[in-house]
Formats: sequence, structure tokens, C-alpha cells
Amino acid sequence: MTDLIGIIFDIGGTWIKGAVFYPESAEVLKMERIKSPMPADDYKTLTQTLYDFAIKLAAGKKIEIIAVSTAGVVDYFGSKVTLCAEHLKPLDDERWVNELQEAVGAPVVLCNDSESALIGAALKGYLKGSGNIAFFVAGTGLGFSVWRNGRRWRPGRAYTLMGALKAGRTFDEVVSVSRLSGGSNEGLTAVLTDEENREKRDKYFAELADVLVSAGILFSLDKILFSGGLVRAAEECGFSLKDELAKYLPENSPEILFLTEGGELQLQGIANLAKYDLNARQYAFSGSFSSRATEQKYAEKMELQKKSAEELTEIFWKAEQDAGERLKANLPAVAKCAEKCAERMKKGGRLIYVGCGTSGRIAAIDDVELSCTFGLPDDKSMALISGGIADSALSIEVDFEEDASSIPEMLLMNLNENDIVVGISASSTAYYVRSALSFASAVGALPVLISESLPERTDFFELHIPLNTGPEVISGSTRLKAGTATKKIINMLSSTIMILLGKIEECYMIDVACVNEKLKKRAVGILNSLYGWDSEKAEAELDKHNYKLIEIIEEERKNRA
Repeated sequence: MTDLIGIIFDIGGTWIKGAVFYPESAEVLKMERIKSPMPADDYKTLTQTLYDFAIKLAAGKKIEIIAVSTAGVVDYFGSKVTLCAEHLKPLDDERWVNELQEAVGAPVVLCNDSESALIGAALKGYLKGSGNIAFFVAGTGLGFSVWRNGRRWRPGRAYTLMGALKAGRTFDEVVSVSRLSGGSNEGLTAVLTDEENREKRDKYFAELADVLVSAGILFSLDKILFSGGLVRAAEECGFSLKDELAKYLPENSPEILFLTEGGELQLQGIANLAKYDLNARQYAFSGSFSSRATEQKYAEKMELQKKSAEELTEIFWKAEQDAGERLKANLPAVAKCAEKCAERMKKGGRLIYVGCGTSGRIAAIDDVELSCTFGLPDDKSMALISGGIADSALSIEVDFEEDASSIPEMLLMNLNENDIVVGISASSTAYYVRSALSFASAVGALPVLISESLPERTDFFELHIPLNTGPEVISGSTRLKAGTATKKIINMLSSTIMILLGKIEECYMIDVACVNEKLKKRAVGILNSLYGWDSEKAEAELDKHNYKLIEIIEEERKNRA
């Protein structure tokens, strides 16, 4: 048995729960708990309490990482708490994180408790396909997080903060099981089962239903995963939450799935986050950024500020032409990658782009267009952009998001061996991309790196597509030549994959939805061009197949084989 272990902490106002886990497997051992020092006078009391507990749990073994799950807003980097309830106030002083890391000699990674549980739900297979799913925890307060089409949803890089909404009282207070039970398990059982508590029970569930309906409307939810102390207590005493809530929920409410795993999801989520975070750290770029081609000078003496507009456009055009010529040498790499991607997608795999800034936005455009151009189902391609997909066209790159880990997002995707992760980083240094590729490699997915040239190490990806664009006219601005080359490569890569998947007949798009008159007429024209059918026959066939052009094409392929 290994002497290297990780420590998990779940920090609450009443208790701090702790457990040992093995970083290689994320196997969690039995959890212990100690009295929480909250509300402590300052962060030092919290730091000392956590240090002493960690040493006790480690029992002489070397601690490789500490993972902390807690209520409150955790920053995008998982490095500090930025907002929390008054009774947890010492948590928002980041010095406790720094001092705990120094004292233990191991990194500390943080995650909001409901997001930890959301990751656990993904690992259990509750988050699949596309759609909007919320994780709803009814415990001391309301825990809430949203998964949207494969990604955690944090507009403005913040949390949904459902518990802070007010309808007379905050939703935290409305949902609170502690308020309902008087703070004891026995009290909660009595409220759920005793006839004398019916009025209190009816009022609670009517208000709880209002909160669920509000969540469904605010986030256009398809499903709610309901967990926490209320679910656990109801199961223990044979009380049907489903039947009780059905009395108050309208017919068009989101589907509600009650999860009995409770704290197990949170434990598994934070343990796996720590496992893959620890693995990814070894691949962080540690060299000199100035050594990367994208940071070098395009020419020894440029003085762009002295050039006329005509001279500048001539310089940019020439630079793009030169880069375009060099792109030809990369075509074998693009072709090889397309073949491998198509093989995996034929087995049900997904094409997942990961990028930062310009690279991420270019990838997101391609992702969006695959469904409308080729009829690829929405859940078969997606893009992750550092800072959060909700803000990809707006205020990204204001807080060095490319230095953050993508592990939390990757864990929510249920990656398997048929999936493809295409990481795009012109300089190859973005940790957001490197951590994604290291994760893909660890779980058996196909990791592909698109960058200007090979990075200083090559063991975190399997395939590499070079841009070979060299220094930029404006040094370091990879939205220029590197951005153009990235767009060209992604266009070629995804289009080749789609053709290999049978999405094109001759030169025509055949798996597009005929949702308007223009597209219906286009479909008629395609059938005329391919098979010589007149408009009457083409329209009749389209009507027969509910205007699903690809069904007609596939039938003709079989008939003409």
C-alpha cells in the first residue's frame, strides 16, 4: 500500500469532516469529523485546526494534496473562497490556504460543495447527453449548481447563488432542513411522519415546490437531481418525497430524480478533482515564455507606428500569405488526426475542443456550426473556453483564466475512450489546455494538441498538429497569423471528419434540417442534381421522409450499391 495519500476536508459551520484518499485511484477511506472552530476569531484558528486534523488523518504518511469542499463562492482557479456566509467568515481570508499549503508542504485545491457533488453525479452517470440539469441540495441551506450541455454553467464566472434569492425570506432559509427539524435527525423524522406536524410539513413542501419551480424557470431546466439531508431522512423513514412534492408542482415542472448517495457524491467528486489536478500539475509550462516562437519579433526593425495604413495592410497580407504556404506541410498531420477522430466518432465518441481566448472562440464557432452544417447532434461536439463558455464572447481573459485548471469542467463530461479532446494553444503553454489533455490521456480519450510548434514536453498528448506560423507581426498577438492558421486547420479537420462520417454526398450537405423554404428548395435541388429527379418527385420524397434529406440519401446509397 502506498505511503502517498491525499486529504479531503468538508468544512461546515458545525463540523469539519475529513478523510484520507489515494490519489492514484481516488479511493476514499472512512471519514472522521471534528468540531468546527467556526465562527473563529481569525483565519489562524482555522489553519491550525485543519493542519492538526490533516496530520492526524495522515498518520505518518506523506500528504500529496489537500482537497477542500465547502459552502461559499470559490474562485475560478479553485484557490480561494471569495464569498461565504457570516458563520464561515474566516474562509474568505485566503491566507489560511497559503499557510496550510506551506505547513503541510502540499498543494491545496478548493471546490464549492454543490459543485463537488455535481462532479460526483457526473462520475455516477447522472449527467449525460445535452440539456440543462441542476444539482439541488436540501441540507442546512440550499446547495445549487447547473450543468448545461456537458458544461458547468457559471455566467460571469460566478455561481448561480439560488440560495441568496429572496421571497420574503431567502431560498436558503426556505429550503433549510435544519430550520424544519429544529436541528436534529429525530426532529426531522417527526416532521416527516407524525400527523401532528402535518400543517408544518405541508407549508414546507409548498414553499420547497415554489423554489423548485423558480429554479426550473430561471435556468430552463430539463431535470433536477435532488440530494441532501432531506432525501436521506425521507429514505430512512419511508417518506415519499416524490409523492409529497407532486401535490404542489405543476405538470410542466422539470423531472426530479432523488439521489440517495448523499455525501458520497461530494466525496467522490472532490477526490477525483484532486486526483486529476495532481496529475495535471506536472505538465504545467515552466520554461521561458520568451523562447516560444509566438513571442519573438517578426522582423528585427519594424516600427509599425511609423507605417501608413496601406503599408500596414501590405505587411499583414504578406505575413498571412507566408504562413498559408507553410501550412501545406501540416496537411498529413491534419489527415491522420481526422482519420483517428472519425474512427472514434463512428463508435459514439465526441469531438471536444478546449482553448483560451482567440483559440477558444475559434473552436466554439466551429462547434456551433457542426450541427447546422452537418447535422451533428448537439451532444456529439462541444467547446470549452477558459473563463467559462457563458462569457466566451465577452469579458474573457481579464483574470488570467488560461492559467486555471480545466479539470472541474473535464470531470463533468464523462469522457470515455471514444472521445477526442482537441486542445488549442498557439504558444502551447496554456495550463487550461494542458490540464485538459493530461486528463484526456489519463482516462483513455484521444488527446490532440494544435500549437505553433512542439512544446518542451510531449507526453500529455498523442497527436500534434503544428501551425508553423512563426513570430507575429505584432509580437505575441496570436489572433493574427496563428489565429488564421488555427481557423484553417479546424475547418479542414472537422470538415474532413464529417465527410468520413458520411455527412456529405458528392459536394452537398445532406444532413441539414430543412427548417425553412430556402433549405427545402436546396434539398429539392440536391436531389435533382444527384439523381435527376424533377421537383415533383423530390418534394414527394422529402414529404414522405418528413424532410429528412439524409434518410433519402441513405436509402439511395443502399439501392445503388
